[in-house]
Amino acid sequence: EWDRPLSAPGVSIPPGSLNLYTYPGRFTGSELDLLRKVLLAVAIKAPRLFEVPDGVGALATHALIVCNTEHSLELAFAIFDTVPHLMVLPHHPPVFTGETNLHILCVNSREQYACRLLDIALQRLPTAEVKTFLKLQATGIFFETPPMLWYGESALGYACVFQLRTLVRKMLDTGLVSLNDSVGELLGFSPLHAVSARGVRRMYDFLTTDLPEELRADKNKLVESGRIVTLNLDSMGPLQLAARLGMRYMYQHIMHKELTRILWTWGPVVQYRISLEGIDSSGKGASDVMEIIVRQDASNVTQSMLLDDFMQGFIYRLFEQKWSSYGWYWHLILGSLDACTVALLCYLTFVIKNEPGGEKQYKGLCVVLACLLSAVIALELFIGIVFAMSVRAQKNVPVAEVARRTWDWMQRFGLVLNLQAAALLYLGVALYISDDTWLAHELNYLAGEEEEPPRRLQT
Repeated sequence: EWDRPLSAPGVSIPPGSLNLYTYPGRFTGSELDLLRKVLLAVAIKAPRLFEVPDGVGALATHALIVCNTEHSLELAFAIFDTVPHLMVLPHHPPVFTGETNLHILCVNSREQYACRLLDIALQRLPTAEVKTFLKLQATGIFFETPPMLWYGESALGYACVFQLRTLVRKMLDTGLVSLNDSVGELLGFSPLHAVSARGVRRMYDFLTTDLPEELRADKNKLVESGRIVTLNLDSMGPLQLAARLGMRYMYQHIMHKELTRILWTWGPVVQYRISLEGIDSSGKGASDVMEIIVRQDASNVTQSMLLDDFMQGFIYRLFEQKWSSYGWYWHLILGSLDACTVALLCYLTFVIKNEPGGEKQYKGLCVVLACLLSAVIALELFIGIVFAMSVRAQKNVPVAEVARRTWDWMQRFGLVLNLQAAALLYLGVALYISDDTWLAHELNYLAGEEEEPPRRLQT
């Protein structure tokens, strides 16, 4: 905004204002040239004015890059050429915290300008400053919701998600960043995880196969625990992420590429061998595909991977095999324990109700009921402990988050209701089998029906 006319030979701009997010606005021709020269002069003589954030934490150069017009980009790069340190400044908190000009260029698929920005940085700035710049992560409030959440936070992750192959190779060739070290602060994603979460199949192949071996992404790297742990994505690989987010085609692509081997072919007939690593629930942790699909928080798309229209029911047949191998008799044992407990409880309910007063003939059966009930509760708690240990086996999951996930998981089995019922039954059994003759004597004594007080009153 300027309150005095801007003048040059043959052109004059009256007092007014310009929103850099819409640059060049209404200005064209000689007026635009004059305005450009004025902004460049301000950047050179008073660069600190370009370091003052606006209401959302953006600097003037960020506004020009976000504008994404040829005029705004050329002006921004003219400023970078003259005042190079402005190009590496990130957004201020809290909305777009950590976002850099490189992030914005990647999102807008401006690969040529992004490569140009990197070249200027390498030529004009110290290596340490460039390394810090490339490792900055977009972690503001804006990036905590999808789809921004899946981009991997780092500029390298953004470049991978938006398939900017030339820029990715250029960044890796600097030796300042790596596909396996650029782990996001929000979710713990590496660039390969971000690509898998977005279902970008060609970029997955580029990162794992097409790059030179020393630059390739580690296909076995798991998601680390980030700041947002409630999404329960930690310790997942690319295959598990694709399943968790319902990326059917991405899941099939990774499975075919990494786990499938051809044994033989006969014309149109092909026999495959499929490794179940990361799929079978017998693996370590709690993030195998078979476990992910049946989670309570699994989406409908993820659960639909059990249906016959997905890989001819491949995953469902794995559940069938487990059921026929050992699942059915475990179910029979657990079901029998529950059935015996319920049957005995029903029997005691009827017989004790009709029992002659004070005889208490069924104390033994009440003890058996308490033992059966204890076995049921102990079994449920044991299952919960096993689940918690599986979650705890995943790296860097806070204890509070382990407890929260275990509690949510146990809630599916009605744990609270079972514990409440068990407490009431234990109380009933305790009252039934306890010696309450002293209470009858005490009541009779207080009513004047007995002369001798009971022993408890005497003491």
